[in-house]
Amino acid sequence: MRLFDEIVDLLSNDRASLGSALLKTKILMHRIGHKELDPWINDELNGYPADAVVPEYRIVGARLTGTLENIARRYSGVTLATLHLPEKVRENLCTAHLGHSVVELEGFATAKDGTVATAVPPELYGLLGQAYDGAHVTNARSIIGATQVAGVLVEIRSRLLDFVLNLQDKIGNIAEEDMKKAAEGINAQEMFNSAVFGANATIIVGSHNRASVSNVSAKGDVSHLHSALEASGVNPQDLEALDGAINADGDAPYRSKVFGPKVSEWMGKMVQKAATGSWQVGIGAAGNLLATALSGYYGHG
Repeated sequence: MRLFDEIVDLLSNDRASLGSALLKTKILMHRIGHKELDPWINDELNGYPADAVVPEYRIVGARLTGTLENIARRYSGVTLATLHLPEKVRENLCTAHLGHSVVELEGFATAKDGTVATAVPPELYGLLGQAYDGAHVTNARSIIGATQVAGVLVEIRSRLLDFVLNLQDKIGNIAEEDMKKAAEGINAQEMFNSAVFGANATIIVGSHNRASVSNVSAKGDVSHLHSALEASGVNPQDLEALDGAINADGDAPYRSKVFGPKVSEWMGKMVQKAATGSWQVGIGAAGNLLATALSGYYGHG
């Protein structure tokens, strides 16, 4: 159990290397025959690809500041108005998706001036300036606090620690050479999803055909279910068919742990689409994705 103890020590010490804890967790999972965490650990260590959906715990609010100028004066460091912006633009400028490696995040968290800034493209200055009469924006930045980044690192530590402790409890206090056999019947992926992403985690498959996770599913909320499946490439016609299947099955699936016959039939057709290549998701990932998304929708914890 030495490796478990080393990981717990690293995760419970906020001055210890989070990267080392992640690497040791990767070693642990390989030794017990569970490699399911590799994509997540690699993304945390190396940073998330530009086209990946980052986990919710890596998303923080940002403040938009900049420089306003008129014919007489220049005002620097002004908090810029955003309510007039289109929703998508405002979301992009006022929300930071921190897809950086944990080493980069640790650097941001100790920034000397206490903030981390991202430059706003100059082509947006005109749009930002529409909120002001007689003045125009000549510089703009999205700013987050170093303490916000530190909070993200605490979340990663805490969530991974929960998983490791739960796994340690399941395996029990046995010799390391016996851990692989003891872990054979453990659903490590389910334990990981629950500890790190929450009970309603929905797996989103990106263009690399591997799972990233976003906590977007909510019981009975069909719009969240649609958003999760749309992000995975499910087309509008299939979503419409799913709505019909959900309505046909009625309320019984909400009260049980079993999907209704119509939803099950719809899932089978989607897996067939994955198998034939008409849905650009690997067949192995397709069933897991659909089951997890629909379990979140029905509240099957």
